[in-house]
Amino acid sequence: IEGKYRRQDPHIKHQSISMSSESNLAESLAASEAEFRAKFDRNSDKFHGGFNSPAVPIGGQRVPEGMEQVDWQSLPIQEPTEKKYYGPEYEAVEKLRENIGELKKVMTLLNPPVEAIVRLSSSSDSSDSAKLEAEKKKLEKVISDLHRITETTKDTEYDKKAAVEELCNSANNAGSMSKEQQIEFGNLVKKNTTLIFREQKNLLEKMKKMKKDFESKPQN
Repeated sequence: IEGKYRRQDPHIKHQSISMSSESNLAESLAASEAEFRAKFDRNSDKFHGGFNSPAVPIGGQRVPEGMEQVDWQSLPIQEPTEKKYYGPEYEAVEKLRENIGELKKVMTLLNPPVEAIVRLSSSSDSSDSAKLEAEKKKLEKVISDLHRITETTKDTEYDKKAAVEELCNSANNAGSMSKEQQIEFGNLVKKNTTLIFREQKNLLEKMKKMKKDFESKPQN
């Protein structure tokens, strides 16, 4: 009788529910892991969505969202337009403008190695010697490029030989420059690049006028 009506221990009931929850959780984790592994199993139909479902549609089938109505494949192919010819004088001015623009860009490359050489030359750290030599080689390359580009402005009203010689001579003395002299050198570079910028604007205006004059003439 005592065994028949004895109340069930609540701790036992709670332990049973807890064990059941843990079992369900373990099964859920195992299923999730199996599904994850299947995505990397080439023999599984779930391998990255399946072999017949590429991650990114190809063949021009995918278009930006909101633009699905455009028939992209029926649009005509735009052929590159040929550069219009405005006469030999225009071509010469355009080329000169490009050349002094390249010269301006290379002039600005003088500052980094000069600054580094000034800094490393006063260093007592023996490990800086290799860095110093590397910066000197960079400077030599920039100076060589400047002389090469200067030849393209020779015998024009924009001849930059004198300006380039002044900059290169100063840059070659970077190893003995003080910090103040380095700042003066930077100002000299800026002075020359600013001048070239103004010259580029003048040449552009000249090109616009030449283009207008060319188009106003009757063409054969």
